[in-house]
Amino acid sequence: MWQFFLLFFLGDLGLYWGHRIQHDSELLWRKLHSLHHRVGTPSPVSTIFIDGTDAFLQGGSLAVGWLIARNRWVAVGAVFAA
Repeated sequence: MWQFFLLFFLGDLGLYWGHRIQHDSELLWRKLHSLHHRVGTPSPVSTIFIDGTDAFLQGGSLAVGWLIARNRWVAVGAVFAA
């Protein structure tokens, strides 16, 4: 059970910092992240406006968390819980 909480914490921490870095970096903001902020009403369909690098910087932390927690079922559960 501790692995689930570790993965959840690492995933959330990575999501926060990946998102924040893209707001603070002029290059990342201009080239990647500003695109998804152009959407007037966010919805599940608007995820098509997220660049692959942007998605990795925000969601790649789940993969890193999984590598640390080393339990694939915990990782699957955290993805569906998020």
